[in-house]
Amino acid sequence: MQKLKVINKYCFFLGFLLIFLEAYQIFSIPLSWIGLSLIFLYAFNFKNIFTTNPLLKVLLIGFIILIIIDLSFIASNPQLLNIQYFALRIFNIISFVVLFILFKNNDVIQDLQLDTKIKNFIIIFSVICIYIYFAQIFDLFEPLRNRSNTSVYSNSLQTTFWPEASHRALGTFREPSYLVSYFLPLIYLRIKSFNKLSLITLILCSTIIGLAKSDFSLVFCAFLLLIEIIEFFTRKKIDYQIIIFSIIVISFSQINIVECNLNPDSKDCLNYFEEKEEANIFNDDIVFKDSNDKSIEEKSFLIDFGNERFAIYRFVLDSFNNIDHKGVLYANIVFQEYSSKLTQIEMYLTNRTQPNYLLDSFPTQNFGTGRYSLIRYPINLQNKLVFYYVSYGPLVLVIITLLILNLIKNYNNNFQFKYFIVMILFLILSPIEELNSYFGFILGYAFHQFVD
Repeated sequence: MQKLKVINKYCFFLGFLLIFLEAYQIFSIPLSWIGLSLIFLYAFNFKNIFTTNPLLKVLLIGFIILIIIDLSFIASNPQLLNIQYFALRIFNIISFVVLFILFKNNDVIQDLQLDTKIKNFIIIFSVICIYIYFAQIFDLFEPLRNRSNTSVYSNSLQTTFWPEASHRALGTFREPSYLVSYFLPLIYLRIKSFNKLSLITLILCSTIIGLAKSDFSLVFCAFLLLIEIIEFFTRKKIDYQIIIFSIIVISFSQINIVECNLNPDSKDCLNYFEEKEEANIFNDDIVFKDSNDKSIEEKSFLIDFGNERFAIYRFVLDSFNNIDHKGVLYANIVFQEYSSKLTQIEMYLTNRTQPNYLLDSFPTQNFGTGRYSLIRYPINLQNKLVFYYVSYGPLVLVIITLLILNLIKNYNNNFQFKYFIVMILFLILSPIEELNSYFGFILGYAFHQFVD
């Protein structure tokens, strides 16, 4: 039994590492999926925690209700059933709850010696991310990214090159926003702990988050600064590491580092120039602008409130009273139908004689008349709260509200409780569509650190 516990412990750390290798797969199985499963298995070392936990029983009842909603939709729409997709979504909900309950306990934290190991991981991963960032610019060695990107096209390559925009940090993830969503919570937990990060480590990891240039990280840092200002005026205390972290993130997110300025002879830049020549739109008079020229990305604001992330919130507001809540299999379809309305109208007006021509012949091409890909492929909701609300309706909002009110009632006198609420908001608003075992681990660890 003791040997099995040791194996499970090593499996947890292996799983943790694999989660951060999100851009890679083996035998068509994403390494991050394997990692999420391995850290879930660690829970079997502490089965006694679950048999005596009343919260688990309450959440289990809620989970059964959600499953009934899913099964009722499947019964009436069997043609939409995707076993792998459905099983993965249900597993993610279960593993989130299990890992949250598990990592609330001090015995588990001590068993894994997490405080020290996470601190070391942040240092190593930050260095790796910095290396990959410059490796992509200067054509240095980087492990092959063999997993398709997050677009709707299954065989499309990951984006690692922005020809006339600032290069963005990806680390070992497929998207900059994924890097921020997984890495930033770990940094925040270490900054707010008693065993803080060194100044060099803080600068390194802050730089990486800034170079990812995610609007979400800017919103989060602005929120952290607001909390520190309130702390200063109410308790005369301020966390200088939070101030340094936020300023570095915001500063680096506004610096434009264009690959074709730094390394115009890179393979990507040469291919880009060649493609422009072949398309007869290359002009010898065109000169790439200086990497510090703000006009490269033509942004009026620090945050682009017109982008697709915020379109999701417009969808919820426009459809609040008209959404049919039919479970996780239907959520993306609802958003797809909403997003493609204008495209369908344009398609009808421009192709009345053969309305399916462009859809069938050019499913990946968005001509001037619309985004035809929206009609064929469901799209990601990029937000947990929206995804689960669209899936299960007001029940989700009621459960979240009751849980938060219960926390406030029991822990309002704990001055660190607000930091736990910050973590809840981070997980809810981060641009990852659903909960999983990693986010359960993060939230449980945050509860142990700030509340318990």
